[in-house]
Amino acid sequence: MRNFSLIIATFLVLISCSKKDEKISDKLSKEVSSYVEAQNKAGKTPNIKEKFGEDLHGLILTDKNLSNVDLSGVNLTGAKLSKVNLEKANIKWANLAGSSITDCNLNNVDFEHVIANNSNFDSSTISNAMIKDSNFKYSSFKDSMLNNLNISRTFFDETIFDNSEIQRAQIKSSSLKSTSFSKASITDSIISDSIFY
Repeated sequence: MRNFSLIIATFLVLISCSKKDEKISDKLSKEVSSYVEAQNKAGKTPNIKEKFGEDLHGLILTDKNLSNVDLSGVNLTGAKLSKVNLEKANIKWANLAGSSITDCNLNNVDFEHVIANNSNFDSSTISNAMIKDSNFKYSSFKDSMLNNLNISRTFFDETIFDNSEIQRAQIKSSSLKSTSFSKASITDSIISDSIFY
């Protein structure tokens, strides 16, 4: 009986914590969204890290301009970004695990030491980017435009690139085990010293 009471108490604490996290994420998303809009209107680059810190897990943003924003080392696990302009954003060492970053502009972004396993980048555009020492296992880039990428020492195991256009990509020393390229168009690209099985 004593153990059962302890289990129930632990369960209730976990539920209250998860509800608290949800409310914090919703409130934080609205605050970040308003702040970004105000900074954009003033012609300034939003300094999200300085204003809100590095824990932005569960952030939800739609149709926002985050170009040139410093998101290095930021926790964006479970974030949902849609139609967001992230051109030239700094996301080195960021944690994007379980995030959904769809229909976004990720041109001129360097993905160095990024954790992005189980993430969704469908219908996004990534060009002139470096992807290095990162983890994109079990992620999806369906219907995406990937152009002029320099990729090295990165994991793409069981990642989906179906219906994507991949042009001028250089992929070396990376893992592409069980990766799907169904109906993908791959042109002018070089893959070397990489694992496919």
